Amino acid sequence: MKNEKRFRFKPLPCFILIEVILVLILFLCGFRITYSPSLENSWNAISTVASWASVFVSGLAIYYAIQVPKRIAEDQNKITLFEKRYEVYKTLTDCFAFAFMLENTDVPDNQCLEIFHIVFNENARLNDNTTKLDRMRTYAEVQNKLKMAEHLFGTEIAGEIALLLANLLLLIQTVENDTDVKKRQRVYIEQSKKVESTCEPQIKGLLALK
Repeated sequence: MKNEKRFRFKPLPCFILIEVILVLILFLCGFRITYSPSLENSWNAISTVASWASVFVSGLAIYYAIQVPKRIAEDQNKITLFEKRYEVYKTLTDCFAFAFMLENTDVPDNQCLEIFHIVFNENARLNDNTTKLDRMRTYAEVQNKLKMAEHLFGTEIAGEIALLLANLLLLIQTVENDTDVKKRQRVYIEQSKKVESTCEPQIKGLLALK
């Protein structure tokens, strides 16, 4: 059975082999492909073919001249979109980090705003003696970045992020007014966890460059 499969007849290779052998035999017998002097050149036909060939080549050149810049522009748009989405995502991770610190460290109520300032400002340090204006300016920067989510990730994700922003603002105002800070912290932490569990996987999926 194995030998039968090995030497099974294959029509296409055999046909090609036969053609090659026939051509070789004809060549050895003196047959040649030659130009007949009696044939008359048609310069009009040659000119027409050349014109059509130039039109075809010009068409290809125009096509690639259009497609190449278009492809470059599309790639640049994808990169720009990625950068904007990543900026929102990075700010969101700062929100998650702030919630994690509130939940897992024993932060006194009077230091809550200092932690907020440190998390959202790369060069900030503890005991920077920040003012209310500094903190509100920091919140405004966070808000401006996260507000882009509506245009970058859709209304569903943007709605959850907007709620997270509202709870963050309420927490800041609660600390400023010395009211029930722990309650506002719990609400903020819960919303942060919800955004992290439901929205973050979708955001990561949209960050992929395709």
